[in-house]
Amino acid sequence: MPRARQGLRSTKTGRIQKPSTTTTTTTSRNLRPRKPSTNPPPKKKESKPIPTYLQLAHIPPTTSRLLDYLPLTLLEHIQSLLPPHSQICLTLTCKRALKLLGTSSWSTCRPRRHGRLSFEEHSQDLLVRADRDTLIQYLSSDVVSKGEGALTACAHCDIYHPPLKPPQTHRITKYTAKCFGPKGTIDYLPFAAGYKTGYSLVWDHIRHVIETIPQAPQEEEKKDISYLSGEFETLYPLKIVYNLCTSAYRLNQNLILKHQHKFRALNNRHAILPWEVLNLPLRICPHQSTVSRGPPHKPDMRRKGGEDLNSPLFTLTILNAFSGDNTGYLKNKEFKKLTAGEQKDLEDSAAQGHVFQCRSCPTRWKVSHDDRKGELVVTAWHCFYEDILSAAKVWTCLVRREVFNLGKNTRNSEWWNKKQSFRDFQIE
Repeated sequence: MPRARQGLRSTKTGRIQKPSTTTTTTTSRNLRPRKPSTNPPPKKKESKPIPTYLQLAHIPPTTSRLLDYLPLTLLEHIQSLLPPHSQICLTLTCKRALKLLGTSSWSTCRPRRHGRLSFEEHSQDLLVRADRDTLIQYLSSDVVSKGEGALTACAHCDIYHPPLKPPQTHRITKYTAKCFGPKGTIDYLPFAAGYKTGYSLVWDHIRHVIETIPQAPQEEEKKDISYLSGEFETLYPLKIVYNLCTSAYRLNQNLILKHQHKFRALNNRHAILPWEVLNLPLRICPHQSTVSRGPPHKPDMRRKGGEDLNSPLFTLTILNAFSGDNTGYLKNKEFKKLTAGEQKDLEDSAAQGHVFQCRSCPTRWKVSHDDRKGELVVTAWHCFYEDILSAAKVWTCLVRREVFNLGKNTRNSEWWNKKQSFRDFQIE
């Protein structure tokens, strides 16, 4: 055994004894000074005692959370004593009340149903009508009326939704279709890809302008209306840029809506051709378009003589705006013959400033082509006159209605329309 370990062994037990004094070793850990910890010791969370009902009674109503401490049985008993519209308001007070009470009470104040209803369904809607009117009145105090999140009570669809936007920013969705109906929207104006930009005109826009903007005296010049103005640009196939510029004004107390359809090539060196524009879905009103043949209809709905054909008047005005003889384009298309009145309009177009008028609605248009810019401009004017009754009559003529199962009295398109007479109006 080595001598170093022999002195540490006990004489009685023979085991190695620990030295009485500890020897310090110099390591890298011992050389570094240790910093005292600055983190405070963790505090134990003190459990707050649940306040009593007497303590909650002295808390202001704005900071009171009495519903967080009421038992479920007491909440259900309170709900059973309330009318239907107040039961819905109780569930909308906080998340706990909605989670405990549920949404079963919401069906008692549902919106009214449309369409053909039975006698029982109609009687149920009449009973719910009063409770829903009261509920909408109660919710009006909590609904934001101004700003980004503004909501208004709609009388058509019976719900709260954002207010009506101007035509340049307004968009038709499945939720707004109930408000305006099939006859309250003009849907033949084009939009950009994804409906991000466009011009969506509804009847409420025209009614808002006639009711809010006063009429100008006859001796004054035209007064512009910025509410109906707008402009957007999109790219069509064959690299054709389409621009729609809209403006509105009052002239001789009549409300005039002006659309400028501009077409040009994406490449400035390339001149736009007439058939490039005619192949696009161009329509300035329900009765004037560049489409030749109509959609198929049932045999009992079809006109005598076969399929419905469009008049070539609007197509001829576009072809005549270009230099040269472009009437050969009509040989490959099927159009019906020009009437005597349309033939006279073409002959007298130079004397009238090349301005044509539709015989089924108060619409006038003019087509011009600039050879230097290579741009085709189709300008259309729609007159809504001065009062709300005349505007409502004009609106029915400007809404396009073309479905395969519609009758002759309901259809309103370029293939079937009624000749009507309107008062004369000035455009500029």
